[in-house]
Amino acid sequence: MSRLRPGDRLVYHTVTRAGGKSPEGRVSIVFASRDGNDALVVTEPKPAGSSQRWEVPFRTSVVALVYGPSGLDAKKLSSLVMKDRELLEQLADYAEQTTQAERLLEAIAAWDRSPSATENLGAALEGFAAAFGRPVPQLRRDAPVEEQLNVLLRTLNPALAAYDPLAPEPEQRMRQSAMLASSIAGMLWGTPVGLAAGGAGLFVNLTRLLFPNTTFRSALVQHSKPGVMTLCVSRATRQERGRVAYIWAARLPDQDAPRLVLGGPAYVASGAITRLPVQLERGEWRHLHRAHHWELRNDKGRYPIKVNLLPQSQALELDLRECTVPPDDYRLAALWDWEEFSVQGQLAVREPGCRGSAQLDPDSADALVTGSGVVSVKLTGCDFQFTERVELWGRQAEEPSIREVPFRLAAGFGKGEQRELTLRLDTSQLPAGEYRLRLHMAGGVQEDVQVRILPPHPVLENLPVRVNAGEGAQRVVLRGRGLDR
Repeated sequence: MSRLRPGDRLVYHTVTRAGGKSPEGRVSIVFASRDGNDALVVTEPKPAGSSQRWEVPFRTSVVALVYGPSGLDAKKLSSLVMKDRELLEQLADYAEQTTQAERLLEAIAAWDRSPSATENLGAALEGFAAAFGRPVPQLRRDAPVEEQLNVLLRTLNPALAAYDPLAPEPEQRMRQSAMLASSIAGMLWGTPVGLAAGGAGLFVNLTRLLFPNTTFRSALVQHSKPGVMTLCVSRATRQERGRVAYIWAARLPDQDAPRLVLGGPAYVASGAITRLPVQLERGEWRHLHRAHHWELRNDKGRYPIKVNLLPQSQALELDLRECTVPPDDYRLAALWDWEEFSVQGQLAVREPGCRGSAQLDPDSADALVTGSGVVSVKLTGCDFQFTERVELWGRQAEEPSIREVPFRLAAGFGKGEQRELTLRLDTSQLPAGEYRLRLHMAGGVQEDVQVRILPPHPVLENLPVRVNAGEGAQRVVLRGRGLDR
């Protein structure tokens, strides 16, 4: 959620596993005003095992869910949040810390579960860092977990700069899980910590940030599947006196849908990751992560896609690797809460690859002579706009020499149809023979183009040749090198 306005309704439903029982106890909602009047409203506790609704009383900056497995004392809860006028600020700070913790864990866990050669942890953390005004640390995936943890915490949380991650106790906690996210959770909130791929596998032993002298305890949320939030709390380590209640809070930016404009003509490679520069004309990058359900749309259909935010680059990264989007013209749209908004500007999805139609320009083929130095050659026959790298291979599989070839696209990568690719091929050390140019395109597409390095051209050494004018036929002797060709 990005905003709660007067008259909106919060709807609560429980989700139970197959064969499970509905939760017992009661739930209550706490609303905190954004208008600077220190307004707090604590709703009457309702049964947690059935669906409930609450009407939003005013424009809200912080909303908290309180769950009491053994019930809630309405008077005690109201007294708790009403008697201390500083609680509003404390609740907002707690909500901000909770949101940061959840976002950090989600970003690292997603990277740790499914790393790829084209992604690194720094990129996964960029959206988190920008959303909360933190710099992005440079982490090496091949570094030990302890080293990554040290760099990450010292950069993202300066308050922990004096914390030694190599001390015996943190080191023991880090051994409990191979996942960096679990290690961070352990350092921030204690042990035991365990992060599952999806569901209620995250257990954190939070200290009592808000209510040190009460039986209220803190909780985090893990998004187990779309539309479902799992409330995650610590394993019980001792018997609590009286009733135990758990509180989870979230801060709302109270922002309208953003206005994004594409930075120019946009071309996206199907089945690949494409970065698109955008201008944010309304809104803030730190809130843009709240946009969800991104789609490519046109009159023929709607195609859900994954979009990553790159605030430092002022760009959106469209990931079409796990979806099938037909080549066509589209507009990019998403939801802001339940309101739809579109990124201004059209984008075109095009299929990378040549399907065997790429070929060497005839004039370029004649110029490829061994020992002739750097030669400019052209490839034609298809759209080369998504070419990322070009290599020269020997034709035989056992040929060990593979060298990268400089190339140039007239308009640049992903800048529209470009049916010509210019290469600079150094023939100085290339023996005459058969080779192949391998084009690497977006999405892992590869195309091979056969080329031939010619032997040196024949050379005539006895020029000029003199002949007699007026004679019908003459015998001329030519001397030189390579004349047998």
